[in-house]
Amino acid sequence: MARNSDDTLKAELAKRGFESVSVKGRSGGRVEVEANKLHALPLAGEEPVYAALPVSLSVAVDQKGRVQSVEGGTPDDAAVADAMRHVATLRDTGQLAEETHGDLPRGATHSIERDAQGRRVLRRKRFSMF
Repeated sequence: MARNSDDTLKAELAKRGFESVSVKGRSGGRVEVEANKLHALPLAGEEPVYAALPVSLSVAVDQKGRVQSVEGGTPDDAAVADAMRHVATLRDTGQLAEETHGDLPRGATHSIERDAQGRRVLRRKRFSMF
């Protein structure tokens, strides 16, 4: 598959909610892909927070790299549990700013922001040197 086809594949997967797409292999008309996908974390007593979780998927493509079908792309239970612990740790250590506008508070490395669909999304904003 040509570079242009890889770009087409990545653009089409982005429309389906996949980020940081990395092509791992090809076989016939299928492409094996690693990516991140926003996934709702069911946090107790509050609106879900979406986090970018790693997923594997197999994509059927045509000769121009256009997506015909996608299999997989759902994070496993362990990745969801890890992400939920990560959010809890960020909160416990004061590294998470909730829906701030402008600069992050001192010590915060991540924020929860609303995306274009109105979802609350966890995003890393900076690194901290402790």
